[in-house]
Amino acid sequence: MTRQLLLLAPTTFLFLIATSRATPTIDVGPHNLLPNTANQQVQLFVTGGDSIASEDFWFQIGDGGPDGPNHTINGPIITGVDLATGTIFNGMDVNILFALHDPQLWETGNGAASSVTANGLIATLTISTLGWNSGTWGLSIFDTVKLPASYTNDSGSFFFAGSDGTISIIPEPATLTLLGVALIAFGGLRFLRWRATNSIA
Repeated sequence: MTRQLLLLAPTTFLFLIATSRATPTIDVGPHNLLPNTANQQVQLFVTGGDSIASEDFWFQIGDGGPDGPNHTINGPIITGVDLATGTIFNGMDVNILFALHDPQLWETGNGAASSVTANGLIATLTISTLGWNSGTWGLSIFDTVKLPASYTNDSGSFFFAGSDGTISIIPEPATLTLLGVALIAFGGLRFLRWRATNSIA
């Protein structure tokens, strides 16, 4: 029995190491935005614990927008991407490797002098919904017209795990309240007209 436990010990140790340093995972998730408003921020977080030294993203809204080839879905636009401020790379000497973009398709990446643990804020997107009052669009970093999100560390280059998400334009509660009041007032006015008409008859 003791011998069996000794034989299992290295396997258990390696399993614990593997599970404690899992593949970096980003679940984009759903995000609600205000209508017709610029400079709204969407934050993306990474979990997993493996190390990251550099990263490469294509951030895409809808199918990439009408500015791309064979794309047709218009919508809100990306006006900025920050991979440094407040992220897992915060305070490090980070080099932005590239920044190429159309309004709904933005590529950027960075590289640091040393690796960091993949656990925390990884990117902040700034999105404008100017000209849009409602709707839902895909927000993708995996199923894009280019490449899935990827990273490097001392072991090589890898793709992030995770899933894409959405952005939805949701009116402010005050706007919904005003709409409700307007509907009630309209209904009341129609009732008064109906009662007046039936009283005359």
